[in-house]
Amino acid sequence: MSVFDKIETERLILRRFRAEDLPTLLAYRNDPAVARYQAWTSMSESEGTLFIEEMIALAKLVTNAVIDLCWAWIINPVA
Repeated sequence: MSVFDKIETERLILRRFRAEDLPTLLAYRNDPAVARYQAWTSMSESEGTLFIEEMIALAKLVTNAVIDLCWAWIINPVA
């Protein structure tokens, strides 16, 4: 199976993390309504930066990261 850079529909874009995703990641991870159903409580800016850097590095090293590590993608609603 080939690896793709992005999947885009009318209402959704699936793509790998980028450094500029930090504010969105932090807003999501620090939202109490989201955290209520997850195993985390919050994420600092430095933790978020490290997480994104790790996901970017992983995507370069593991060619099947798209399939095996789908959690390493960010969901970016369009509409």
